[in-house]
Parts: sequence; C-alpha cells; structure tokens
Amino acid sequence: MGEYYGSRAQESVAFPLSGPPVCVSLFGYSAQRGCLRSVHDEESGDSFIELRDIEHGARTPAERFYLEPSKQHEGLLHVRCCDGNKYWVARQQRTPDGGSAWFISATADEPEEDLTKPSCTLFDFQVASDSKRPSEGGGGYIRCFHSQQNKYVGWVSVSGDLCFIPGNKAYLQLGVRDLLSVHRLSQQKELPKYVAFKGNNGKYLTEMNRNSFSGKTGGDDWVQQFSSSDLTDPDVIHETFTDDYGIVRIRNNTSGRFWTCGVRSLLNGTIGTINDSGFYFGAFIPHDAIYSDVNTLFKVVSKDGNIIALQNLGNGKFCESVTDPTIIYSNILVASGTDINSSGVMLQIEEPVMSREIYDVEYNVGGKKTSSNQNVSRTEVLSNNRTHETHQGKPTIELYDRTESKWDANLTLDAGIKAHISASLPFIMEGGAESHLDFHGEYNWGETKIQETKRMYEYSYPVPPMTKVLCSIFTREDVVDVPFSYKQKDVMYSGNIVIRQLHDGIYHGTKSSDIDIDITEESIA
Repeated sequence: MGEYYGSRAQESVAFPLSGPPVCVSLFGYSAQRGCLRSVHDEESGDSFIELRDIEHGARTPAERFYLEPSKQHEGLLHVRCCDGNKYWVARQQRTPDGGSAWFISATADEPEEDLTKPSCTLFDFQVASDSKRPSEGGGGYIRCFHSQQNKYVGWVSVSGDLCFIPGNKAYLQLGVRDLLSVHRLSQQKELPKYVAFKGNNGKYLTEMNRNSFSGKTGGDDWVQQFSSSDLTDPDVIHETFTDDYGIVRIRNNTSGRFWTCGVRSLLNGTIGTINDSGFYFGAFIPHDAIYSDVNTLFKVVSKDGNIIALQNLGNGKFCESVTDPTIIYSNILVASGTDINSSGVMLQIEEPVMSREIYDVEYNVGGKKTSSNQNVSRTEVLSNNRTHETHQGKPTIELYDRTESKWDANLTLDAGIKAHISASLPFIMEGGAESHLDFHGEYNWGETKIQETKRMYEYSYPVPPMTKVLCSIFTREDVVDVPFSYKQKDVMYSGNIVIRQLHDGIYHGTKSSDIDIDITEESIA
C-alpha cells in the first residue's frame, strides 16, 4: 500500500514565477490559518480580499486565484480572482471609525504594469526564509509585497473581519499576520458528483464479482466491467469525491465500495473495489496529511466534451477497457494504458439524471466585469436618385436589440444534461442604470441563448438629383461577466432527489442596441 501526501498531490509553486498563469489558493499561517477569498461588500459595492475560516477549503471560485507573471517586470505578478476575473489592487476606503485606509480589493478590470500609478496591480511574492513548516523543514511560506506602495500586505481586523491590507512591518506584526502558504490547484474541471462511465463497446461500467468469470461463488474481490446497457440501472452509478488538487476517489453507489488498482487473481492494474479505506477528502488537507492508499486515487484528463481519461496514481497508467481470452473475461477496466488517445482509454461520462432544475440564481455583482463600446455596425443605401429632379424618400429603417446569454460552471464538467433554468439577465447600461431581462426554459450549460427584437423607424427626406443617400447605424454593445451561485435540483433515475448549493457559476452576456443613425449623401457620377 503506497502513501500519498496532501502536499505532494500538487506540483510546487516556485517563486519568482514564470510561464503561464497558475491557479492557487492562499492559506494563512499558524493560528491565523484560514483561506483568502474575495468577499462582496454590499455597502460599497466592491469586493475585498479577506482571510476567512472556510469549511469547504478552496471549493468555490471565490477562494481561487490566478497568479499571472508580469510582462514588463521580471519576478512580479498580478493576482486575478477566479470569480469574475478581476485583479487585486490597492484601494483607499473609509473605515468604521470615520478614517480611511488602504485595502486590497478585487476591483481592477485589467492588469496595470505601471509602477508609478496607484492603480498598479503588481505584487511580489517573496519566499519567507525565516518561517518554517515543521513537516518540510522550512521555506514553505511567502510574503506578499505591494510593489507600487513598497509595503508588505497582511491581514488586520476591521470590524471583526480579517482584511488584507498593505502596511509597515510593525503594524502587520511580520511573521504572524503576513505569512501565506501557496497551494497549486487543479485547473481541470471535476467530475459530476454522480456519474456513469461508458466504454468503447457502448456499455456502461458496473461492478461484478470476479468469481463470476470462473463460475465460483463466494469471495470478496470485485472488478469493473463494461456490461450494462441501461443508464437507469442503479449499479452503473458512481459517486465521486474530488479534492482541491484534482485528485478523485470513486465509489460504486450500490455497494459503497471504492475503486482501487490491483485485484489479486487478474491482470496487474485491474480496477477492483474495496470497502471504505478510512479517508474522505476533508475541508482542508494539511501538509502532513496522508492519503492512506495511493491505489484508490485517480486524476481526470479531459478530452472533448464529455470524453475523459482516468489516470491511476498508484501505477501512473490510464484506465482502459481490456479483453483477455486467456483468463476468460472481457471489457474489464484495467489501469494499464500508456496511450491517452487509444479508444479503450476514452471514457464517456453521463449523469444518471432524469431531470434537472437550476434556480435561486444569485449574481455576485461585486465580481462583475463590464465593458462597453459604440461603433458603426452597418451602412445601408436608403435611396438612389438617378434622375434630374428631387424625389421624396420615405424608407423604413430596421433597428435591432439583441441579447446573447451564456451560463456556465467553472468547476464541474458538463455531461450534456439539459436543465430547466430560471434566471434574470443582469446588465449595466449607460449611466449605471441596471436593465433586467428574464430567461426561463430548457438550457444546456455553455449554450448561447439569443433574444432579439426589431424596431421599425420611418424616415422622410428629400433626395436631390443624381444623389445616393446612405444611412449609418450606430450600435452600443455592453459585455458583462458575472459570477453567480445557484441551487441545482436533480431527479435521479432511482427516484431520489438531490439538491446541491453550488457557487461556481459564471454568466457571460452581450447586449447590443441600435441607438442612433446618421444620414449622408453622395453624388452619383
């Protein structure tokens, strides 16, 4: 039985950082242990970075951040929030005592590289050489330094909240309120909570006692075979348990046994099942935590759509459908694949859900990211007067209002379930006024829904001789990205109803409106 340490379930993050953005969670030190998260403040309308004791670890986008290396300043980086894609920036705010202070907020729409500007979003994550992590002998923490203000950043209690603010060493009590541990998180979307796996023979994976192949009875070793044609069969349902690093354990929903790599009397790497080995992924996995059996751990590799591959961490090989006539069994799941593109490795995931409803959608408007522009969308010829007399033109101009909406989930793979969704459509329009539309109907995650209306405008004008009249139509386009939480109600084929509160939604909307016209004339040669 191998051991797997929580701190080794992730690749380390080396500073100074280089290369592509890295998804991380940031945890506090010692007694101040908690998780940094973006928190929306209703009064100011902004989101701030606070240290919170989060029961679910980094299980929502609010506790996840992307570290993006600077393009102009080596060693410095920007910090982007996963819920809304806004950047950390220092911002001065009023405090409850009537004064003011600088806070780290999640309010910058774009990164700012200019170190002379107060809006600069650059930070320096410095390895704290004076700190020690007992299980690793030190060097496991960083200090966050605000590059523009030349100050360290730490957490200070403001009205009971541990707010992340820049300050001097004495104020922050360096070594107590400024040390952070950086956990690299998986950027891979996780499997649905309840899932069925379909192999390349078109059959679903189900648990089977290995003795059935030899005609014997008894025994307690089980294997996984692609043998069922029925998604409503309860034996094809598997429950998944995924941690923050993308490590997953899989349990057969009927027997309650967990997948493990290696069954004694079959091929090496055969995926069998065992009774609960005593470890569930907890809210926070400390660095000295041990995953008791590495053979029960898997990583998901997404391919196209709902096609995935599963890699066992015990032997590092991919699970594949195997038939071996010498042992008289077929279509057994074995962790023996080395080619991720082979047909036997490709698994199709489906959810055993009869119907799904998405409701109680709550937008985090503090995390919204908006942009607007106005331009000429099209030019139309209204009239051609090729005579030597003035004509009266009276054309009808068509003007449009168009809304494109897309709801998606940041953390969970889409298995193609069509849901009934009830949600409003948030938009921030000119002058800060909010315009709300509603959508109610069947929907697939990631699908773009279009609503369009047409207005008719009649324009009357004299057209001079030998003249062409053109109409330029100006369109205003507003784009918004807003994170949201929601409830998901699934009616399973078993008849069970599963309701989950989820926080990984992201809404992308585009609203375009024809707002003005400009009439011009051109001579006809």
